[in-house]
Order: sequence, then structure tokens, then C-alpha cells
Amino acid sequence: MLWGADHLVQKPEAFMAAIKQAAELAHKNEVIVHVDTPPTYPSVHNGWIKIGEQREAVNGHKVYDFEKQVEKPDEATAKKFFADKSYLIHVGYMAFKPSLLLSYYQKYAPVADKILQKIAPTIDTPEFIPTLKAEYPKFEKQSVDYGLFEKLPPKSQWELPADMGWVDVGTWELLYQGLPKDKDGNVIINKSKVNLIDTRNSLIIGKDEGIVGVIGLEGMIVVDTTEGLLVCPMNQAPKVKELYSKLYE
Repeated sequence: MLWGADHLVQKPEAFMAAIKQAAELAHKNEVIVHVDTPPTYPSVHNGWIKIGEQREAVNGHKVYDFEKQVEKPDEATAKKFFADKSYLIHVGYMAFKPSLLLSYYQKYAPVADKILQKIAPTIDTPEFIPTLKAEYPKFEKQSVDYGLFEKLPPKSQWELPADMGWVDVGTWELLYQGLPKDKDGNVIINKSKVNLIDTRNSLIIGKDEGIVGVIGLEGMIVVDTTEGLLVCPMNQAPKVKELYSKLYE
């Protein structure tokens, strides 16, 4: 099994049922089976999966052919995907046999596979740590989604969509999108420390000490912490990583 971090699953029973079904299908059919989720908005922060024809239905789960994966599209493309009901959000949950995944590396990511082939024989031997230290830095610095999964052809995997209350909290914008809003479209954390006037569609987080006052803002992120204050437009949230690098690296 493989899954990502920075996620909130609000329907754990549905999640566990889908994961178990994916594991059974992967074991019986020698295939990678993804558990992904229908989109709730046109996200530019996630990967998108286009599904093909339905293969079967088992224990209440529909299973589809994988067609393609597109990582973090631009806003216009994300809106097209959202309008096209044949796309899912790629959440990173999947079941597979390690030997199958390694065979995909050999075929579709040969540069990375050569490094893996040097590391693998040393596992559980005294040479593993020095080999890992020597070879691991040679991997290109990119996610497995770009390095492998975007390269896989249609019908090379299966997709099992699941409504599991999945929320990605990996960015401030994603946190805002995933949490309940008040009547003005605001997400407020630590409400007793936040006062708003004419503010809409914003994420406001107050710290335990002091008061956050916000007037006349829309589509903004305001995060007040003991270490510092962040204020930025919601659509500029991806630049927080750039800011972090300037401040701390």
C-alpha cells in the first residue's frame, strides 16, 4: 500500500472499505489499483486522473480503467477537468505488488531504475546504508507522480473512486477549500480571537493570545502565530513555499 500525507479523511469506514477492496483487486489481478476521489472544485494543487470504461463492480465499488494522469494543471485546465465528469482527484492511495511497480520503473523510468538496481541488492546487508547514501542523491528531485505515473499508458492501472470525505490540507488554500464555511464563506480557526467586518471567502486563523481584526477583505489568507504573521491573497497561496525559502533557507 502507498498513500500520501497532509490529508484528512472524514469518512473512515468508506476509506477502509475502499482500501481493502483495492488491495484484494491488486493481489488477484497483478495491477496497480488507485483509490481516488471525485473533485469538489477545480484544484490546481493536485493531480487529476482521467478514467476510462468501467471494468466491473464489486462489493458496491465501481472499478474503471486508468486513462491518464495530469499533475497540478493550470487554472483553465483544472476548470475543464472539473466540468468533465470523467476526472478524479489523485489522492495518492494505491495498492500494488512491489515487483509490479519496479517493473514499471524499469520500463517507463529507466534512469531511476538503474539507481534502484544498485540499492536493492544491498537491502538487509551491511552495505545498505553506505550504498543508499551514495546512490540516493542521484535521483532527480521530483515526485513519483511526475517521474513515473504521468508516463504510464492507458489501461496500465485501475481506478476505484471513493467518496470518503477526503480533504487535502497540504496548502492554506486546500485547507480553506476542505473545511466548513460560515455564511460569508469564511473559515475561521480560533473564533474567540478573531473579529471580522465585511470580510468574505477568506481563511482567518488567530493565535491564543491577542486579537485578529480584519476589515473589508475578500479571498484572503490571514494566519497569526507566535512565530509570525502571514497575509496573502488566496490565489497567491502557492508562493508561501517561496516565502518560506527566503525566510528560513
